[in-house]
Amino acid sequence: MAAIDSQFTPFFTGHIAAWVRRHRKRVLLAWLIIAVVLIGACFSVGANEDLEETLPRESGEALKLLQDRFDFREGGAPTRLLFSPIRPWP
Repeated sequence: MAAIDSQFTPFFTGHIAAWVRRHRKRVLLAWLIIAVVLIGACFSVGANEDLEETLPRESGEALKLLQDRFDFREGGAPTRLLFSPIRPWP
């Protein structure tokens, strides 16, 4: 390993790579600690479940009209609306 460390590396990434090669166990331990801390932070924060289920502008107005005019229940069977052109079916 001394031969690799004694070589001149003009690039910053070469210096970093040489340091990582010299300190493999520290780098592995640091990655494991970082992963555990980040996963723990994700679980402690939790999911944002307080979401408003509204549609913007005209889409929201259309949904509100459909809910007002037709029997719409949460979790129930969806209401199917069929629209046909002005001409009758062939």
